Amino acid sequence: MNSLLSLTSLSRAAKFLLVIAALVVGLFFAQHAGATMSKYRLTAGGGSPTDMSSASTVWEGFSGFRGSYGYSPMLAGYYNLGFNFNFDGTNYSQCVIYTSGIISLGSTVNSTYTNPNLASLNTPTIAPWGAYMQLSGDQGGCISDYPSVKYITLGSAPNRVFVVAWTDIQLSHWSSSVYGYGYTGSFEARLYESPVPGEKGVVEFFYRALGSAPGCSYYGAATGRIGMGTSSSNYLSVKYSGSTPSLDYNGTVANINGITGTAKPSNGALYRFQAMPDVQLSASPKTLDFGTVSSGATVDLCVTVRHAGPEGILTFSAPTLNGSPAYALISSPTSPLTPGQTATYCLRFSPTTNGGHVGVFTIFTNGLDSGTQQVLLTGEAIAPTIEVIPIGDNFVNRMFRKTRLRLGDTVEQGVIVKNVGAGQLVLNSSTTSITGEFAQYYWISRYPDAPMT
Repeated sequence: MNSLLSLTSLSRAAKFLLVIAALVVGLFFAQHAGATMSKYRLTAGGGSPTDMSSASTVWEGFSGFRGSYGYSPMLAGYYNLGFNFNFDGTNYSQCVIYTSGIISLGSTVNSTYTNPNLASLNTPTIAPWGAYMQLSGDQGGCISDYPSVKYITLGSAPNRVFVVAWTDIQLSHWSSSVYGYGYTGSFEARLYESPVPGEKGVVEFFYRALGSAPGCSYYGAATGRIGMGTSSSNYLSVKYSGSTPSLDYNGTVANINGITGTAKPSNGALYRFQAMPDVQLSASPKTLDFGTVSSGATVDLCVTVRHAGPEGILTFSAPTLNGSPAYALISSPTSPLTPGQTATYCLRFSPTTNGGHVGVFTIFTNGLDSGTQQVLLTGEAIAPTIEVIPIGDNFVNRMFRKTRLRLGDTVEQGVIVKNVGAGQLVLNSSTTSITGEFAQYYWISRYPDAPMT
């Protein structure tokens, strides 16, 4: 209806259509089913060799013992670690040491471990440099008078470490053709006792030197594999991008050239492998729909986050909010979460412009596979649009045109006001006042006194 200073309700002609092509909901690294080795992370840095002066000797000298081609790869019997070492969730107190630069956990001897392929494991294995190797070398000991393999347990409970050191070992194997002639390696594997019961132990590989031996001639190449695992479907291996190491949890295991190039452990390198607690984040709902809101009004909605993992503490970093500025974060979790605990993020939708508003709220945590979650924010703002229609000879911005009256008489004129938008139209208080020259001769005799739809 049209009337003097009244508003005519007008429905919205159309609603916005929101199409979301894709939304990254979180970070998840696909691995083999049940591949728990994917929880280990690699930190590369520098270190120092372990003092092995009081260590026990597994093998020493230049007897010509070979770790391949008809020779047993095991150096000796089983060795006690001196503590329970938790490897990928299982405790081990014994190990077997091989000439091929590896340790297997438990008491099972694997006759195929002359040149172990991490992708075909059948025993829990730790390999700082898995390859065909010999203790003394083919050149009658030119590599070293005393190549050795030694072990020692250091420290006191609950912070003990079991160290195996391969020193001056010929890096490659012997056959009818000589490979790796004159190339040596000195490296260590370190297994750390966990001070927290049930927590997985840390593994370190230290590389004192990989390269050529003085006084020897050289021939061929010397390659090895670095990694660890429990089975052919649950392992990790080290690969390189330039000189930077990283982990691969499936696929072909890299053969690393221990002699040339930079894609190998540098002398003095320390690789630390640590299993991250199974901390997981869930967020619900994945979409917050604030609905239709009048411009100038506000609506609050919340996202529930939960520690969905079985262990560890879920901690939160600063979230981000992208997209429409109509959204604001008004509250966040105030403390970390233990398994099963929940908390909330609450957001406010307070639009000031008409139309659809889209945003993305991103939550960052230390969750292992699901630590980053994104929540889609949607909402529509409706706002009134005023239209003023003059009556008679008046203009929108000029009234009482062509009007004459006697002194003391009055005359009324008006305009029609329409709401041609959506939402409520409210005339503020300044509408009731008149300013300007001779303002005292004019007044508003009729106007809407309630919000108009």
